[in-house]
Amino acid sequence: MMPDIDTFTAWTDEACERLPEIFFRDLNLGVVVSEDLKISPDAIDDDLFILGQYERSAMGKAIYIYYGSFMKMYSDYTDNEIKDMIYHVLKHEFTHHMEGLANFRDLEVEDEIQLARYKEMKKNDHK
Repeated sequence: MMPDIDTFTAWTDEACERLPEIFFRDLNLGVVVSEDLKISPDAIDDDLFILGQYERSAMGKAIYIYYGSFMKMYSDYTDNEIKDMIYHVLKHEFTHHMEGLANFRDLEVEDEIQLARYKEMKKNDHK
């Protein structure tokens, strides 16, 4: 059974505590848990969910973790499996943050490749 938002937020905080402090450098808006179910604008059948997102704006830098997306994708997972997924998504988003600080785009390129694979798969499914 999926945890409530407060439990999910506590698990996200615990996952953050496992990460090195240096990861949080210049992440002035921190890690934010949002209740949103976020569907990728690239989704073809509303089946591509955004679990986390690194955002740079005029206000600063933040990582968003989308509780609603986790609920949709992992509702049948155990607590420990959900905690593992939170940690995995956080590491992914922090990689975007650290690469951004170093002016690298390696993970962005990898994400673009995965998105292209998804689109190709969906194109083949719709034939």
